[in-house]
Amino acid sequence: MARFLDNFSTFITSTVKDYRQSVSEIEMCGPKELEVLRTSYWNTGFTKNHWDETSVLQKIFSNADARPDSMAISTSDGYDISYKDLLNKAQKIGMLCKRLELYQASTLVSSHGQESRLLLPL
Repeated sequence: MARFLDNFSTFITSTVKDYRQSVSEIEMCGPKELEVLRTSYWNTGFTKNHWDETSVLQKIFSNADARPDSMAISTSDGYDISYKDLLNKAQKIGMLCKRLELYQASTLVSSHGQESRLLLPL
């Protein structure tokens, strides 16, 4: 209840301060709400890489090599995609970027020694 009142007070104060401001400019979160969001919901902290300096991209390629049909991404609305499908979609995006000349080429070597040419959008 205290956070609700704090938010309401912030909203009313911001609205009264300048009645000509657009809705997007009105402050709606008070300090208590911002603190809860900062500590419980926003991921602003630094987490050390525990993959021995392996990049996220290299980790995805490694997982795709080991388990291509495993789920790579699962969304809250029930959409799932396997590592194999994820890499296929990424390759299609890369080919589109190449066709539009919006890329930087990079060659990666998978854990099985297989080379893949990756096209990274600029």
